[in-house]
Amino acid sequence: RFAALVSLMPSGKSPPSWEDYSWAWAAIESRCSCIFDEALMETQVLVPAGDLFNHHSTYPSVMARFDAKADAFTFTALRNVPKGSELFVQYGPHDDATLLLSYGFVWRGPSC
Repeated sequence: RFAALVSLMPSGKSPPSWEDYSWAWAAIESRCSCIFDEALMETQVLVPAGDLFNHHSTYPSVMARFDAKADAFTFTALRNVPKGSELFVQYGPHDDATLLLSYGFVWRGPSC
């Protein structure tokens, strides 16, 4: 991907360094969400404030989803949540290796 990006740089412009590219890729990859269109084609998107939710593999308190009709990403409480409580979403049915590589942590609770 880095080589493809460098090949698209306008002439006279310096490409980003490998370090800058790696930092930007990690920042995006660790904060993005996936949405699917009608044909179930996946698109990765950045959702403002969406990366503030932590992961809970088995008991999320919030459902995050893209509402195509409203053209909006929505967050809906799945149950009553006491004021001041941390809110959790499920990042997906990922194993520890995927969680570590994609989000930078390993889940310490029960599996999905």
